Amino acid sequence: TLFLGAGNMGGAILRGMLAAGVSASEIAVADISESIRLSFAADVAATYDPSDVTALGTAVNWADRVIVAIKPGLVHRVLSSVGPECTGKLLISGCYSRRHCWLHRHV
Repeated sequence: TLFLGAGNMGGAILRGMLAAGVSASEIAVADISESIRLSFAADVAATYDPSDVTALGTAVNWADRVIVAIKPGLVHRVLSSVGPECTGKLLISGCYSRRHCWLHRHV
C-alpha cells in the first residue's frame, strides 16, 4: 500500500497502522513536501525505516493500492504527475469532501 501524503491526515492513519502492528514493509509513503517527508520520518523512526519515506517518483509503481491522503487543493498537482501509473490500482481517497468522479478526473 502506498500513501500519497504523510501530513496530518496521512501521517495519523500511518501512525495508527504502525501502532496496530501493520508491518512497515507492507506500506510506502510519498509526499511532495520534503519537510513533511523528513518530519514523518523523524516521528516514526523507531518503527519505520526513514529511507522508505520517498518522493513521488516511482513510488506508485511499487504499490497495488494507493491511498490519496492529501489536501483537495493539491490533488491535481500530485495526481497529474502520477496519474498514469495509477491505472489498474485500487485508488482510495482521503478527500472526503469530494466525489470520486472528481478525483478520477485527475488520474
